[in-house]
Amino acid sequence: MSVAESERERMFRARHQRTLAAMAARRVDVLLLSRYANAHYASGARRVQVAGGGGGVPWVVVWAGDPAPAVYTTDLDGVPEWIGGGRLMRWDPAHLVGEIRSRAPRRIAYDLLSPRLLDMLQAALPGVEWDDGDALLRETGSKTGSDNFSGTIEKSSDPVLRDRRAKVDCAMARAGLDGMVLLKPANVRYAAGPQVPGAIVAPGRAPLLLTGDDAELVAESLSGARRVAIDRWSAPLHATLRRVLPHVEWIDADGILADERMIKLPAEIELLRRAQQLNERALEAVLEALRPGVREIDLTAVFDAALERVGVSEVLVESVWCALPKTRGEAPWAPPGALPYRELTSERVLRDGDLVAMDTGILHEGYMSDFGRTWRCGAGRPSDGERRIFDEWCEIRDRLFDACRPGNSALTLRRAALAG
Repeated sequence: MSVAESERERMFRARHQRTLAAMAARRVDVLLLSRYANAHYASGARRVQVAGGGGGVPWVVVWAGDPAPAVYTTDLDGVPEWIGGGRLMRWDPAHLVGEIRSRAPRRIAYDLLSPRLLDMLQAALPGVEWDDGDALLRETGSKTGSDNFSGTIEKSSDPVLRDRRAKVDCAMARAGLDGMVLLKPANVRYAAGPQVPGAIVAPGRAPLLLTGDDAELVAESLSGARRVAIDRWSAPLHATLRRVLPHVEWIDADGILADERMIKLPAEIELLRRAQQLNERALEAVLEALRPGVREIDLTAVFDAALERVGVSEVLVESVWCALPKTRGEAPWAPPGALPYRELTSERVLRDGDLVAMDTGILHEGYMSDFGRTWRCGAGRPSDGERRIFDEWCEIRDRLFDACRPGNSALTLRRAALAG
Protein backbone atom coordinates (compact mmCIF):
# COMPACT_ATOMS: atom_id res chain seq x y z
CA MET A 1 0.00 0.00 0.00
CA SER A 2 1.38 3.41 -0.97
CA VAL A 3 1.67 6.33 1.45
CA ALA A 4 -1.23 8.10 -0.27
CA GLU A 5 -3.40 4.99 -0.03
CA SER A 6 -2.52 4.61 3.64
CA GLU A 7 -3.51 8.23 4.31
CA ARG A 8 -6.83 7.73 2.50
CA GLU A 9 -7.54 4.62 4.54
CA ARG A 10 -6.90 6.46 7.80
CA MET A 11 -9.19 9.28 6.66
CA PHE A 12 -12.08 6.96 5.85
CA ARG A 13 -11.61 4.90 9.02
CA ALA A 14 -11.81 8.15 11.01
CA ARG A 15 -14.96 9.17 9.13
CA HIS A 16 -16.48 5.80 9.94
CA GLN A 17 -15.76 6.27 13.65
CA ARG A 18 -17.32 9.76 13.57
CA THR A 19 -20.36 8.34 11.80
CA LEU A 20 -20.75 5.62 14.45
CA ALA A 21 -20.47 8.25 17.19
CA ALA A 22 -23.17 10.39 15.54
CA MET A 23 -25.40 7.32 15.19
CA ALA A 24 -24.94 6.51 18.87
CA ALA A 25 -25.80 10.07 19.87
CA ARG A 26 -29.04 9.90 17.84
CA ARG A 27 -29.76 6.26 18.90
CA VAL A 28 -29.65 5.14 15.24
CA ASP A 29 -29.12 1.42 14.63
CA VAL A 30 -28.63 1.53 10.85
CA LEU A 31 -27.81 4.30 8.38
CA LEU A 32 -28.85 3.91 4.72
CA LEU A 33 -26.94 6.09 2.23
CA SER A 34 -28.15 6.52 -1.35
CA ARG A 35 -26.63 9.84 -2.39
CA TYR A 36 -23.28 9.27 -4.07
CA ALA A 37 -21.50 11.96 -2.04
CA ASN A 38 -22.75 10.47 1.23
CA ALA A 39 -21.94 6.89 0.22
CA HIS A 40 -18.41 7.86 -0.79
CA TYR A 41 -17.90 9.97 2.33
CA ALA A 42 -18.81 7.08 4.63
CA SER A 43 -16.91 4.31 2.81
CA GLY A 44 -14.33 5.62 0.35
CA ALA A 45 -15.71 3.24 -2.29
CA ARG A 46 -15.62 4.37 -5.92
CA ARG A 47 -18.40 3.71 -8.43
CA VAL A 48 -20.78 2.54 -5.73
CA GLN A 49 -23.76 3.53 -7.86
CA VAL A 50 -24.69 2.37 -11.35
CA ALA A 51 -25.35 5.06 -13.94
CA GLY A 52 -28.93 6.27 -13.84
CA GLY A 53 -29.59 4.99 -10.33
CA GLY A 54 -30.62 8.45 -9.29
CA GLY A 55 -29.90 7.97 -5.60
CA GLY A 56 -32.99 5.93 -4.77
CA VAL A 57 -31.42 2.81 -3.31
CA PRO A 58 -28.78 2.62 -0.56
CA TRP A 59 -25.35 1.65 -1.84
CA VAL A 60 -23.64 1.97 1.53
CA VAL A 61 -25.15 0.77 4.81
CA VAL A 62 -23.60 1.58 8.18
CA TRP A 63 -24.54 -0.74 11.04
CA ALA A 64 -24.12 0.49 14.61
CA GLY A 65 -21.11 -1.21 16.16
CA ASP A 66 -19.81 -2.86 12.99
CA PRO A 67 -16.10 -2.33 12.18
CA ALA A 68 -16.80 -1.28 8.58
CA PRO A 69 -19.76 -0.26 6.42
CA ALA A 70 -21.43 -2.65 4.02
CA VAL A 71 -21.12 -1.78 0.33
CA TYR A 72 -23.81 -2.93 -2.06
CA THR A 73 -22.33 -2.59 -5.53
CA THR A 74 -22.60 -3.89 -9.06
CA ASP A 75 -18.92 -3.03 -9.53
CA LEU A 76 -16.92 -5.19 -7.11
CA ASP A 77 -13.64 -3.54 -8.12
CA GLY A 78 -12.54 -0.59 -6.03
CA VAL A 79 -13.99 -1.17 -2.58
CA PRO A 80 -11.26 -0.15 -0.10
CA GLU A 81 -9.21 -2.92 1.46
CA TRP A 82 -10.08 -1.83 5.00
CA ILE A 83 -13.73 -2.75 4.38
CA GLY A 84 -12.79 -6.26 3.27
CA GLY A 85 -14.36 -8.64 0.77
CA GLY A 86 -16.88 -9.89 3.31
CA ARG A 87 -18.63 -6.52 3.21
CA LEU A 88 -19.42 -6.72 -0.50
CA MET A 89 -22.98 -7.61 -1.47
CA ARG A 90 -24.75 -7.63 -4.80
CA TRP A 91 -27.71 -5.26 -4.77
CA ASP A 92 -30.98 -7.02 -3.91
CA PRO A 93 -33.78 -5.04 -2.20
CA ALA A 94 -35.36 -8.11 -0.64
CA HIS A 95 -31.99 -9.20 0.77
CA LEU A 96 -31.39 -5.76 2.28
CA VAL A 97 -34.86 -5.59 3.84
CA GLY A 98 -34.45 -9.10 5.23
CA GLU A 99 -31.06 -8.34 6.77
CA ILE A 100 -32.30 -5.13 8.37
CA ARG A 101 -35.32 -6.94 9.80
CA SER A 102 -33.10 -9.72 11.18
CA ARG A 103 -31.22 -7.14 13.28
CA ALA A 104 -34.44 -5.80 14.81
CA PRO A 105 -33.50 -2.09 14.65
CA ARG A 106 -35.46 0.47 16.62
CA ARG A 107 -34.31 3.55 14.70
CA ILE A 108 -33.18 3.89 11.06
CA ALA A 109 -31.72 6.95 9.35
CA TYR A 110 -31.62 7.49 5.58
CA ASP A 111 -30.79 10.27 3.16
CA LEU A 112 -32.93 9.44 0.12
CA LEU A 113 -35.05 6.40 -0.82
CA SER A 114 -37.36 5.46 -3.67
CA PRO A 115 -41.04 5.29 -2.67
CA ARG A 116 -41.10 1.57 -3.46
CA LEU A 117 -38.17 0.72 -1.22
CA LEU A 118 -39.40 2.92 1.63
CA ASP A 119 -42.79 1.20 1.42
CA MET A 120 -41.06 -2.20 1.58
CA LEU A 121 -39.05 -1.18 4.62
CA GLN A 122 -42.00 0.30 6.50
CA ALA A 123 -44.16 -2.75 5.77
CA ALA A 124 -41.44 -5.10 7.03
CA LEU A 125 -40.50 -2.95 10.05
CA PRO A 126 -43.62 -1.60 11.74
CA GLY A 127 -42.94 0.54 14.76
CA VAL A 128 -39.44 1.59 13.69
CA GLU A 129 -38.50 5.26 14.19
CA TRP A 130 -37.01 7.13 11.22
CA ASP A 131 -34.30 9.78 11.22
CA ASP A 132 -32.60 12.18 8.78
CA GLY A 133 -29.38 10.65 7.40
CA ASP A 134 -28.22 13.94 5.85
CA ALA A 135 -28.47 15.72 9.20
CA LEU A 136 -26.63 12.86 10.92
CA LEU A 137 -23.70 13.07 8.50
CA ARG A 138 -23.49 16.83 8.85
CA GLU A 139 -22.77 16.24 12.53
CA THR A 140 -19.64 14.30 11.51
CA GLY A 141 -18.25 17.23 9.50
CA SER A 142 -19.64 16.19 6.11
CA LYS A 143 -20.63 19.06 3.82
CA THR A 144 -23.85 17.41 2.66
CA GLY A 145 -26.96 19.46 2.17
CA SER A 146 -27.41 23.12 1.25
CA ASP A 147 -29.30 26.20 2.27
CA ASN A 148 -32.96 26.16 1.36
CA PHE A 149 -33.95 28.17 -1.67
CA SER A 150 -36.84 28.11 -4.07
CA GLY A 151 -37.83 29.92 -7.21
CA THR A 152 -40.31 29.67 -10.05
CA ILE A 153 -39.18 29.07 -13.61
CA GLU A 154 -40.86 31.43 -16.00
CA LYS A 155 -42.11 30.31 -19.39
CA SER A 156 -39.20 28.69 -21.19
CA SER A 157 -37.89 29.87 -24.55
CA ASP A 158 -36.39 26.40 -25.15
CA PRO A 159 -38.75 24.60 -27.56
CA VAL A 160 -37.54 21.15 -26.46
CA LEU A 161 -38.22 21.93 -22.80
CA ARG A 162 -41.63 23.41 -23.68
CA ASP A 163 -42.58 20.22 -25.52
CA ARG A 164 -41.33 18.07 -22.63
CA ARG A 165 -43.38 20.07 -20.15
CA ALA A 166 -46.45 19.63 -22.34
CA LYS A 167 -45.89 15.85 -22.27
CA VAL A 168 -45.53 15.94 -18.49
CA ASP A 169 -48.78 17.91 -18.13
CA CYS A 170 -50.59 15.32 -20.27
CA ALA A 171 -49.12 12.49 -18.20
CA MET A 172 -50.29 14.13 -14.96
CA ALA A 173 -53.77 14.59 -16.41
CA ARG A 174 -53.97 10.92 -17.43
CA ALA A 175 -52.85 9.83 -13.95
CA GLY A 176 -55.23 12.23 -12.21
CA LEU A 177 -52.37 14.03 -10.47
CA ASP A 178 -52.47 17.43 -8.83
CA GLY A 179 -48.69 17.64 -8.91
CA MET A 180 -45.34 15.88 -8.73
CA VAL A 181 -42.41 16.28 -6.34
CA LEU A 182 -39.18 15.43 -8.16
CA LEU A 183 -35.76 14.85 -6.58
CA LYS A 184 -34.19 12.44 -9.07
CA PRO A 185 -31.80 14.49 -11.26
CA ALA A 186 -32.92 12.99 -14.58
CA ASN A 187 -36.59 13.65 -13.76
CA VAL A 188 -35.88 17.21 -12.61
CA ARG A 189 -33.97 17.97 -15.81
CA TYR A 190 -36.72 16.50 -17.95
CA ALA A 191 -39.66 18.28 -16.33
CA ALA A 192 -38.07 21.51 -15.09
CA GLY A 193 -34.86 22.05 -17.03
CA PRO A 194 -32.13 23.31 -14.71
CA GLN A 195 -29.84 20.97 -12.83
CA VAL A 196 -31.06 21.59 -9.28
CA PRO A 197 -31.81 19.15 -6.45
CA GLY A 198 -35.59 19.24 -6.78
CA ALA A 199 -38.69 20.62 -8.42
CA ILE A 200 -42.45 20.73 -7.85
CA VAL A 201 -44.45 20.37 -11.05
CA ALA A 202 -48.19 21.03 -11.29
CA PRO A 203 -50.46 21.03 -14.39
CA GLY A 204 -50.54 24.37 -16.16
CA ARG A 205 -48.10 26.03 -13.76
CA ALA A 206 -44.43 26.89 -14.04
CA PRO A 207 -42.25 24.46 -12.06
CA LEU A 208 -41.12 25.47 -8.59
CA LEU A 209 -37.43 24.77 -8.16
CA LEU A 210 -35.99 23.58 -4.87
CA THR A 211 -32.33 23.71 -3.89
CA GLY A 212 -32.82 22.46 -0.38
CA ASP A 213 -35.01 20.23 1.76
CA ASP A 214 -37.75 22.73 2.65
CA ALA A 215 -40.60 20.36 3.46
CA GLU A 216 -42.85 23.17 4.71
CA LEU A 217 -42.52 24.98 1.38
CA VAL A 218 -43.37 21.80 -0.51
CA ALA A 219 -46.42 21.30 1.71
CA GLU A 220 -47.55 24.90 1.15
CA SER A 221 -47.26 24.59 -2.62
CA LEU A 222 -49.34 21.39 -2.58
CA SER A 223 -52.11 22.64 -0.28
CA GLY A 224 -55.43 21.36 -1.55
CA ALA A 225 -53.83 18.55 -3.56
CA ARG A 226 -55.41 15.10 -3.37
CA ARG A 227 -53.14 12.93 -5.51
CA VAL A 228 -49.40 13.62 -5.85
CA ALA A 229 -46.52 11.62 -7.32
CA ILE A 230 -43.02 11.66 -5.85
CA ASP A 231 -39.87 9.96 -7.13
CA ARG A 232 -37.67 10.09 -4.00
CA TRP A 233 -38.36 10.52 -0.31
CA SER A 234 -35.93 12.28 2.00
CA ALA A 235 -36.55 11.75 5.71
CA PRO A 236 -37.66 15.38 6.38
CA LEU A 237 -40.00 15.40 3.38
CA HIS A 238 -41.62 12.10 4.32
CA ALA A 239 -42.14 13.05 7.97
CA THR A 240 -43.51 16.53 7.23
CA LEU A 241 -45.65 15.85 4.19
CA ARG A 242 -47.31 12.78 5.70
CA ARG A 243 -48.12 14.85 8.77
CA VAL A 244 -49.35 18.11 7.23
CA LEU A 245 -50.98 16.57 4.12
CA PRO A 246 -52.68 13.49 5.61
CA HIS A 247 -55.36 13.29 2.92
CA VAL A 248 -52.96 13.22 -0.04
CA GLU A 249 -52.56 9.95 -1.92
CA TRP A 250 -48.87 9.51 -2.74
CA ILE A 251 -47.79 7.44 -5.73
CA ASP A 252 -44.44 6.72 -7.41
CA ALA A 253 -43.50 9.29 -10.06
CA ASP A 254 -40.64 7.28 -11.56
CA GLY A 255 -42.83 5.04 -13.68
CA ILE A 256 -44.94 7.92 -14.97
CA LEU A 257 -41.95 9.93 -16.12
CA ALA A 258 -40.09 6.88 -17.41
CA ASP A 259 -42.94 6.28 -19.87
CA GLU A 260 -42.68 9.87 -21.11
CA ARG A 261 -38.88 9.89 -21.30
CA MET A 262 -38.80 6.58 -23.15
CA ILE A 263 -40.26 7.96 -26.40
CA LYS A 264 -38.01 10.73 -27.65
CA LEU A 265 -39.10 13.80 -29.54
CA PRO A 266 -37.30 14.41 -32.87
CA ALA A 267 -35.36 17.30 -31.30
CA GLU A 268 -34.33 15.04 -28.41
CA ILE A 269 -32.94 12.47 -30.85
CA GLU A 270 -30.81 15.20 -32.41
CA LEU A 271 -29.52 16.17 -28.96
CA LEU A 272 -28.60 12.54 -28.30
CA ARG A 273 -26.74 12.40 -31.62
CA ARG A 274 -24.90 15.60 -30.74
CA ALA A 275 -23.95 14.22 -27.32
CA GLN A 276 -22.49 11.12 -28.98
CA GLN A 277 -20.58 13.20 -31.52
CA LEU A 278 -19.00 15.31 -28.77
CA ASN A 279 -18.09 12.21 -26.77
CA GLU A 280 -16.39 10.64 -29.80
CA ARG A 281 -14.51 13.86 -30.61
CA ALA A 282 -13.08 13.90 -27.10
CA LEU A 283 -12.19 10.20 -27.37
CA GLU A 284 -10.13 10.91 -30.49
CA ALA A 285 -7.67 12.84 -28.31
CA VAL A 286 -7.36 9.81 -26.01
CA LEU A 287 -6.58 7.49 -28.93
CA GLU A 288 -3.81 9.86 -30.05
CA ALA A 289 -2.33 9.78 -26.52
CA LEU A 290 -2.64 6.01 -26.08
CA ARG A 291 0.86 4.50 -26.14
CA PRO A 292 3.09 2.30 -23.97
CA GLY A 293 4.43 4.13 -20.92
CA VAL A 294 1.34 6.28 -20.39
CA ARG A 295 -0.58 5.82 -17.14
CA GLU A 296 -4.30 5.08 -17.22
CA ILE A 297 -5.07 8.23 -15.23
CA ASP A 298 -3.12 10.31 -17.78
CA LEU A 299 -5.83 9.38 -20.29
CA THR A 300 -8.45 10.80 -17.93
CA ALA A 301 -6.63 14.14 -17.98
CA VAL A 302 -6.47 14.06 -21.80
CA PHE A 303 -10.17 13.22 -22.06
CA ASP A 304 -11.32 15.88 -19.59
CA ALA A 305 -9.27 18.55 -21.39
CA ALA A 306 -10.77 17.47 -24.72
CA LEU A 307 -14.29 17.66 -23.27
CA GLU A 308 -13.60 21.24 -22.23
CA ARG A 309 -12.45 22.09 -25.76
CA VAL A 310 -15.59 20.66 -27.38
CA GLY A 311 -17.90 22.36 -24.89
CA VAL A 312 -18.94 19.54 -22.56
CA SER A 313 -18.95 20.47 -18.88
CA GLU A 314 -20.75 17.56 -17.21
CA VAL A 315 -19.31 14.05 -16.82
CA LEU A 316 -21.93 11.59 -15.63
CA VAL A 317 -19.68 8.69 -14.61
CA GLU A 318 -16.02 8.26 -13.77
CA SER A 319 -14.29 7.55 -17.08
CA VAL A 320 -12.74 4.11 -17.52
CA TRP A 321 -9.39 3.52 -19.24
CA CYS A 322 -8.39 0.10 -17.97
CA ALA A 323 -6.03 -2.53 -19.31
CA LEU A 324 -8.05 -5.73 -19.38
CA PRO A 325 -6.79 -8.53 -17.11
CA LYS A 326 -5.28 -11.45 -19.00
CA THR A 327 -6.34 -14.00 -16.38
CA ARG A 328 -9.05 -14.36 -13.74
CA GLY A 329 -6.37 -14.18 -11.06
CA GLU A 330 -5.76 -10.54 -12.02
CA ALA A 331 -9.45 -9.74 -11.33
CA PRO A 332 -10.44 -11.65 -8.18
CA TRP A 333 -13.52 -9.44 -7.76
CA ALA A 334 -15.09 -10.76 -10.98
CA PRO A 335 -18.25 -12.81 -10.22
CA PRO A 336 -18.13 -16.55 -11.04
CA GLY A 337 -18.72 -17.13 -14.73
CA ALA A 338 -18.06 -13.50 -15.67
CA LEU A 339 -15.19 -12.24 -17.75
CA PRO A 340 -12.32 -10.67 -15.77
CA TYR A 341 -12.79 -6.95 -16.02
CA ARG A 342 -11.61 -3.70 -14.42
CA GLU A 343 -13.69 -0.55 -14.11
CA LEU A 344 -11.51 1.73 -12.01
CA THR A 345 -8.82 3.76 -13.71
CA SER A 346 -5.54 3.58 -11.79
CA GLU A 347 -1.90 4.67 -11.99
CA ARG A 348 -1.05 1.48 -13.85
CA VAL A 349 1.40 2.10 -16.70
CA LEU A 350 0.17 0.80 -20.04
CA ARG A 351 2.29 -1.78 -21.82
CA ASP A 352 2.66 -2.72 -25.47
CA GLY A 353 -0.10 -5.16 -26.38
CA ASP A 354 -2.50 -4.17 -23.60
CA LEU A 355 -6.17 -4.23 -24.56
CA VAL A 356 -7.54 -1.05 -23.01
CA ALA A 357 -11.25 -0.92 -22.19
CA MET A 358 -12.71 2.56 -22.54
CA ASP A 359 -16.06 3.65 -21.12
CA THR A 360 -17.19 7.27 -20.93
CA GLY A 361 -20.45 8.93 -19.93
CA ILE A 362 -21.22 12.60 -20.54
CA LEU A 363 -24.24 14.89 -20.53
CA HIS A 364 -24.94 17.42 -23.26
CA GLU A 365 -27.88 19.71 -22.48
CA GLY A 366 -29.22 16.97 -20.22
CA TYR A 367 -28.84 14.13 -22.76
CA MET A 368 -26.43 11.31 -22.18
CA SER A 369 -23.84 9.59 -24.31
CA ASP A 370 -22.44 6.44 -22.68
CA PHE A 371 -19.80 5.10 -25.00
CA GLY A 372 -17.45 2.14 -24.88
CA ARG A 373 -14.54 0.93 -26.97
CA THR A 374 -11.62 -1.47 -26.57
CA TRP A 375 -8.32 -0.37 -28.13
CA ARG A 376 -4.98 -2.07 -28.46
CA CYS A 377 -2.00 -0.21 -26.99
CA GLY A 378 1.16 -0.09 -29.09
CA ALA A 379 2.20 -0.31 -32.71
CA GLY A 380 2.04 -4.09 -33.04
CA ARG A 381 -0.64 -5.96 -34.92
CA PRO A 382 -3.51 -7.72 -33.11
CA SER A 383 -3.08 -11.44 -32.53
CA ASP A 384 -5.25 -14.00 -34.26
CA GLY A 385 -7.18 -14.46 -31.02
CA GLU A 386 -7.80 -10.75 -30.66
CA ARG A 387 -9.01 -10.53 -34.26
CA ARG A 388 -11.33 -13.46 -33.65
CA ILE A 389 -12.83 -11.78 -30.57
CA PHE A 390 -13.24 -8.54 -32.52
CA ASP A 391 -15.07 -10.34 -35.34
CA GLU A 392 -17.36 -12.07 -32.85
CA TRP A 393 -18.29 -8.76 -31.25
CA CYS A 394 -18.99 -7.25 -34.67
CA GLU A 395 -21.37 -10.15 -35.39
CA ILE A 396 -23.14 -9.54 -32.06
CA ARG A 397 -23.43 -5.84 -32.85
CA ASP A 398 -24.94 -6.57 -36.27
CA ARG A 399 -27.49 -8.98 -34.79
CA LEU A 400 -28.50 -6.34 -32.26
CA PHE A 401 -28.88 -3.71 -34.97
CA ASP A 402 -31.11 -6.07 -36.94
CA ALA A 403 -33.27 -6.81 -33.88
CA CYS A 404 -33.53 -3.20 -32.73
CA ARG A 405 -36.85 -2.26 -34.28
CA PRO A 406 -40.33 -1.20 -33.10
CA GLY A 407 -42.29 -4.03 -31.48
CA ASN A 408 -39.26 -5.90 -30.13
CA SER A 409 -38.39 -5.96 -26.44
CA ALA A 410 -35.13 -5.83 -24.51
CA LEU A 411 -35.50 -9.59 -24.07
CA THR A 412 -35.55 -9.93 -27.88
CA LEU A 413 -32.27 -8.01 -28.07
CA ARG A 414 -30.70 -10.20 -25.39
CA ARG A 415 -31.68 -13.34 -27.28
CA ALA A 416 -30.23 -11.90 -30.47
CA ALA A 417 -26.94 -11.12 -28.72
CA LEU A 418 -26.68 -14.69 -27.38
CA ALA A 419 -27.81 -16.37 -30.60
CA GLY A 420 -24.32 -16.85 -32.09
